Amino acid sequence: MEIWSLRVFDAVMQTGSVSRAAEQLNCVQSNVTARLKRLEEQLGTKLFVRESRGMRPTRAGRALAGYAGRVFGLLQEAEAAVRSASGPTAPLRI
Repeated sequence: MEIWSLRVFDAVMQTGSVSRAAEQLNCVQSNVTARLKRLEEQLGTKLFVRESRGMRPTRAGRALAGYAGRVFGLLQEAEAAVRSASGPTAPLRI
């Protein structure tokens, strides 16, 4: 599972729409649709029910959303840890 696919999935979860997710991610709708389709194929299950007025998550989609939130939290934590580790380790004295 690729992180970008998970970001696309999360954007659709948040917006409830492929077009609004594409707008949020600054990409075209076909990319969002293709990523979702690929992710569903990888996982072997539907993540959304396509409705006339948007997308509704399936039970599997809701389960994945919880994990996606944790993954994104860990990514932010890792970025913060790396940034703080690359900063000065001692005070600068002149």
